[in-house]
Amino acid sequence: MGAQFCQLERSLIFNEAMSHTGFVHYVGTNTFKLLKSKFTEIYGSHVYTVPRDLRSSIDEGSFISVEPGRVSERISVDRGRFVKGKEEPRKLLVAEVESAAPAVLALPSPELPRDEFLDRISRSWRSAQEDMLDKVMALLMVSAPSSLYGAGGIGSEGLEVTRDLSKGTPRNVADTVLAQLPAEFRMRSRSPYYFTRVDSLTTVRSLGRNRSDEGCFTLVHPHRVTDAWTREKIPIQLPFILREAQFRGRLPELDLDVLDFQLTALYTPPPAENMVEEMMGRVKKRGESLMFDAVGLGLPDQMASVRIALSLARLNVGRVFRTGKYVRPLENPLDEGERLYYALMEQGMEEVGRKKEEERYGGMRSHPWRERLKDLDRRIYYRLRISAEETGVDRVPRESIMPDIERRTIDKALDRLNRYGYILFMKGGTEIKVVVESSPEDHS
Repeated sequence: MGAQFCQLERSLIFNEAMSHTGFVHYVGTNTFKLLKSKFTEIYGSHVYTVPRDLRSSIDEGSFISVEPGRVSERISVDRGRFVKGKEEPRKLLVAEVESAAPAVLALPSPELPRDEFLDRISRSWRSAQEDMLDKVMALLMVSAPSSLYGAGGIGSEGLEVTRDLSKGTPRNVADTVLAQLPAEFRMRSRSPYYFTRVDSLTTVRSLGRNRSDEGCFTLVHPHRVTDAWTREKIPIQLPFILREAQFRGRLPELDLDVLDFQLTALYTPPPAENMVEEMMGRVKKRGESLMFDAVGLGLPDQMASVRIALSLARLNVGRVFRTGKYVRPLENPLDEGERLYYALMEQGMEEVGRKKEEERYGGMRSHPWRERLKDLDRRIYYRLRISAEETGVDRVPRESIMPDIERRTIDKALDRLNRYGYILFMKGGTEIKVVVESSPEDHS
């Protein structure tokens, strides 16, 4: 079993010297057990009873070492197990707490260097580094701790761009992260860390109702954008764009070295609060309101660079190769986080600007992917183009397009036209804008 856990957890579970060290979990008013992992329900061998004078000094979830006093055996019938249809009593070791003190959370470096971790988690993608996709996925996996801004976690959203779907989509990015997580991190449990793919309003509302300490997600553009979607205020800290990266078509398998790195990072305590407060002050002073793209469903979080910085501080537990050997990174993660956030934003806005220039100068005249359009797609595009030429208005409400045809059929046609660059989804997909000029064969 020890191979499944990081070095800290292996020591807590199997090292006899740490048998009375762990995370407090109360099972009664004055009774607790010691969890040997923050992420799975593995307990030590004893149940501890606390005198009244010590109860207030031992908090739920705190990491402590207990000095046990008298130990006795008790029989637990209610918590026993069934053997051949009969309940078998279980013996419990009950220890009285003589004293308890905060324990030191000593974290050894993970086996993988930081660069190797980034490489392994992104091997399902070619040219992942070109889009900083390796860092995006890494930060989603190591999360961000709670801090002055509130609950922890990282929220990401991929910009929907004109490209062949076979090259990969933001949904494939989310699935790549999910494939590398153990079950506890992919479903709601007592684990403080949780990652999910957000592609429906049900998932959005579930995030709000069942908030994890560190809930991470990737927002995936739904098949059909409705007003209800646009009303949701979803804060995004990691906007990303897929331009050069290409999905290889296969998801990775669970890698225990990757898990060791992730768990070590998740145990890493955050920087001092005065450093975080100082950075928050710089961000507020800068006061820039950056907009990513009209098709985004999330809203850029003004404190995003702070959250990314705290996540990078965790990523920096992995060593880097410098001066002929592997050492801990020297770079200030708070400054690094600020630079990464603005680099991601600028990359997205650069792509948005490129698309606008193509539209302005009648770009995409070669009409790529024409052979993949269906007859209904061509009819819709022809009507939109004629309407724009006659009225001078190149945007129309989505709901006004061929209202006599089933909405699902229209949505699929619009998705194809958007995918191949003939239209843009504006205002969260509620309006449709013509992008490219037509030629006779487009509607023949």
